[in-house]
Amino acid sequence: MKTYKKLLIVAAVAACASQVNAQVFRHFDFQGGFEIGSGNSAFVDVTGMAGFQITDVNVNINITGTTIGGSYFPAANGDFYAYLTHGEDISILLNRVGRDPLNDSGYGKNDGMNVTLNDQASPNVNIHVYETVSPYDQGDNIGQVTGNWVPDGRNVNPNTAVTGDPVTAKLDVFNGDIGDGTWTLFIQDMNPSLGVGTLLSWSIDITVVPEPKDFVLVSGLLLLGFAGYRRFATRTA
Repeated sequence: MKTYKKLLIVAAVAACASQVNAQVFRHFDFQGGFEIGSGNSAFVDVTGMAGFQITDVNVNINITGTTIGGSYFPAANGDFYAYLTHGEDISILLNRVGRDPLNDSGYGKNDGMNVTLNDQASPNVNIHVYETVSPYDQGDNIGQVTGNWVPDGRNVNPNTAVTGDPVTAKLDVFNGDIGDGTWTLFIQDMNPSLGVGTLLSWSIDITVVPEPKDFVLVSGLLLLGFAGYRRFATRTA
């Protein structure tokens, strides 16, 4: 009987541990798009995540040029400044990619991007320097930039941002937060006269786990219930 009781305790604790380690993945889309211009915001309202802590956030963003009066104007990627906020936290997604002391305009030969921004992107290349890797280092305009990239993370004025600025605001700033609430994407074209960008779509992928306090509560209730069972079993033995 003692062995059985011990096994019951171990099983209860293991069940709780499996719950606290169980990851939940959620995908949220922003419906519709807009011309970026001198600054626009888009919102995604997230619900159903109370009691869960964020362990990972990825952002998918699709930017193209704009057709005006029958003429197509390509998007200049080095013009874009974009950040994501949730509560008091802010992640810098794009900050004038390619801009450095020798290139004040940033990257301009590719037409927009359709990318996933992910702190654990493989290969581990920051989107600010995407032209340092193939095929974007070839010097030709091959259309939209695609693939998985580490977010820019340079939390500095976009008018002065350069490659050497510290990367301090990637997507891990949201880790430990509760997912519920409004997620806001702000995006701005810093030089709209040189090419007009359009945000076609964006979305966020959020991975969460149960909050530790929920694990402690459930574990406590299970152990309390077992203690009650043990007293009852002793009295009736």
